[in-house]
Amino acid sequence: MKFLNWKMLWVLLLILLLITACPKTGSKEASFTLNLTEAAPGTVVIASLKNMSSTGAKVSVAQKSAQVVSTSADTVSFKIPNVGNDEFGVQKVVIQSAGKTASNTIKIIHAKFALDRDRTTHGEKITGTVRGIVLEGAKVSVAGKQVAIKILSSTKFTFLIPQTAPVDVQQVRLEPKNGPVLTQGIEILGNVVKKKVSVIINPAKVSQAKALLKQLGFTLSSELKDLGSKGACSSKYAEIDIGSVSLGQALETLKALEEDGILLHIDPVTEWDTGGQSIDHLAAIGARRAHARNIYGTGVMIAILDTGVSKHVEIEARLRTDLGYNFVANN
Repeated sequence: MKFLNWKMLWVLLLILLLITACPKTGSKEASFTLNLTEAAPGTVVIASLKNMSSTGAKVSVAQKSAQVVSTSADTVSFKIPNVGNDEFGVQKVVIQSAGKTASNTIKIIHAKFALDRDRTTHGEKITGTVRGIVLEGAKVSVAGKQVAIKILSSTKFTFLIPQTAPVDVQQVRLEPKNGPVLTQGIEILGNVVKKKVSVIINPAKVSQAKALLKQLGFTLSSELKDLGSKGACSSKYAEIDIGSVSLGQALETLKALEEDGILLHIDPVTEWDTGGQSIDHLAAIGARRAHARNIYGTGVMIAILDTGVSKHVEIEARLRTDLGYNFVANN
């Protein structure tokens, strides 16, 4: 009987040891996931917690204290701190709360913002891409005027160039809800023909240029015109119909042919374009008619007063300043 009691005692002790050594079923490992895999300093990142509380949570990134922006029952929003140049890259994120600690990683990068073209016209749809910031809640303005955006993905959005935006190079400003402000420049073209592009073709690659233009859905709207130079400086002028493609996108697409040396120059066709023809300046000013009358301007002195389009206090009474015209700003 005593032997049996001792035997039962040893079994009970063994069970107790097993219970003590095994992890408790109620105690689960704390962890969290992040809504971004990469972010720039100043960007707010959201951590979704698992098996840990957000109450009193403290966050560190790259061993630097991170500002906690807000919390909910199972999330912690924090701001990526400023880091040194040698600290960009994959860094450790640590969250401590209620005696529990969990970690994850995030890649710290420089915020990036790019547009899909350098030149555009009023009303064109522009695509922007970003890295390192959150697009949700971001504001975009063109030349100081806020525009509506359509978010396509976490890194891509579109917007329209306002009809009232001034021509010339203008600033596109992207202001995230939480993150650094980013800017890009874009040239807004003025009085241009929206369905044509003028190009100068490398004379040694005319056949290749025609084939590639056809592949792009573009067609030559004019015959090739020899610009008159000889040898290495010779070239051909032509105008291209771009069909349904927007002018800004067409100019951007044709840049690849320019970089390959197939096209030597690309430009929009303006309303004052000469179509590659030289202007007879002598006829334009009536010089030949004057010469026919034996008037050659002997003894005549011509002075050119270049005062721009602004009034000049010394000569405004004798000068028609209202006739000035700015071909860039179109006014």
